[in-house]
Amino acid sequence: MAGIPLQHVTAEAAKRTLPQFIAAYPHFWLLVEAVKPAQSRGMVFDTIAPGAQLSAGALSAAMLRILDGDVRANPQRYELYAIIKTPRNPWTDRVLIGRAANNDVVLDNPSVSKVHAYITQQGTSAQLASYETRNPTKVGSTTVLPNGPGVALPDGADLQIGLLKARYLSTSALYRLLRGG
Repeated sequence: MAGIPLQHVTAEAAKRTLPQFIAAYPHFWLLVEAVKPAQSRGMVFDTIAPGAQLSAGALSAAMLRILDGDVRANPQRYELYAIIKTPRNPWTDRVLIGRAANNDVVLDNPSVSKVHAYITQQGTSAQLASYETRNPTKVGSTTVLPNGPGVALPDGADLQIGLLKARYLSTSALYRLLRGG
């Protein structure tokens, strides 16, 4: 699914109460800092091995954070992606994230692999797992090992997918973020 400009959802949150907003959007979200593809060309990281070092341009854990104040002050810098299964994805147990059009969440950035990662959900808990990719997938400062076990994905978790900064949000957490608390 393609990204939705944050300004559109901000306008919806301003018009609705929390229960109305949750009823309209009953899924989780990926808030992603919109980075033009040209900004990340030529930057390749190798984190396949657990001890691998990132190149000089690597993002530190502090740089991975999307700041609430920046989201509210500069909504044009962010896009939202609904974490929803689509008919394009043949896997029934996961929401695929990647650059290719057959993913559920399509992130158009060259640092994101064609099929980069996936989210699985059981009840109220979710996990992020990574396919074998040259560019990192992280939850906070924890590297998600390629083809390894998933990492718990709590509401509000800061993520790195390739070079993109992202945050995993429930609809209620998104509403609070957009409404300023």
